[in-house]
Amino acid sequence: MKPAAKHVSLLLLPVHTSAAVAAAVPALLAARLTGKATFTFRSLSGDEARALGALLAVAYLEYIAG
Repeated sequence: MKPAAKHVSLLLLPVHTSAAVAAAVPALLAARLTGKATFTFRSLSGDEARALGALLAVAYLEYIAG
């Protein structure tokens, strides 16, 4: 995570490198994607937080699977 004056950016490289993780990005979070693997948030709703948690879980499981 990279805090800035008005937003927080989350760089999640597996979104760019793993087809499974990229496919797991819901439309709710896709709107926050500002690069190939960077999500930018000025605020975070409850739905976005749950979707982000689920996406991080998918990325973690892909990492563990190797």
